[in-house]
Amino acid sequence: MKLFAWYVQRPYEKSGACVVLEGEEGCGKNIAFEILKNHVIGTRYCLETPKMKILTGRFNSAREHKILTVLNEAANVKQSSHEDQDELKDCITESTCMIEKKGIDPYRVRDCNNLFIASNNSYSVKASKQMRRFLYLLCKSDRLGDKAYFKAMIDEFDNTDSGIHLYHYLMNMDLNGFHPQNDAPMTKEKSDMQKSAIEKPVQWFIECVTNGTSNSIFQESQHKETPDTLEFVSIDDMLSKFTKWMIEEAKDASLYTRDRFAKTISKALGPNYKKQVHKVRQRGYDLSVNGLKQTIITYTRRTDLFDDDE
Repeated sequence: MKLFAWYVQRPYEKSGACVVLEGEEGCGKNIAFEILKNHVIGTRYCLETPKMKILTGRFNSAREHKILTVLNEAANVKQSSHEDQDELKDCITESTCMIEKKGIDPYRVRDCNNLFIASNNSYSVKASKQMRRFLYLLCKSDRLGDKAYFKAMIDEFDNTDSGIHLYHYLMNMDLNGFHPQNDAPMTKEKSDMQKSAIEKPVQWFIECVTNGTSNSIFQESQHKETPDTLEFVSIDDMLSKFTKWMIEEAKDASLYTRDRFAKTISKALGPNYKKQVHKVRQRGYDLSVNGLKQTIITYTRRTDLFDDDE
């Protein structure tokens, strides 16, 4: 509700946060936007579109003078280019934008538009490790297809002063110390999206640390008895187990050569070194369960990855 209050109290200032609401079709994802548009902010200052190009394309005058825009399935990462996705991030945070109309030279305006994405799939935006601009929420399906319920809610706002009461409620909400981007909660949906953006070898490391894979570099005793004891693991052994994990558990057909695998894990683990094992010199790392866990946290800057095993 504080985010909605921000739209009303500070229409001149972007929130810097985009709500991504996922849920099945007919579960009421757009109901909040419809109420804000028609009864609080006003249709003149709101935009609803299924086309992200309306915001990121060349002729974009529809976004001018807007406070709130809802994208209905518009930002599907499978259909949109990486350029569109990057421009979407700018739409969320940049305080100005260039407006271009057909036959008129482009001009720069102040941009106060806030974005809201309603989607029934998990690919509404491109996953990344941080995703600080996005607040992910899952819409419950308790009222899925309950048209009478949603009609009654809309009728309440259409036929009474509920919109005025909601406006005053939002205008009087205390926003001291609140900032939408900084105070957005870490939801399971956002955490899952961030985790999916982590490199596959690092995802496998996470499974090894949490004892969640049968293709682990650690023995059961290392988890229970010696989680801090360093043991040498060669890159070749790691690649062998990782490849099996990709095929058997991750169900991912992506090919990792030894060179690609070594370069990827070096981003997290740093330089490897040579050690003689069974009279053969091999490159690898000294690893422990707890040590690798801390390395992953430092590399990903994600303290929530191991919450379930605390």
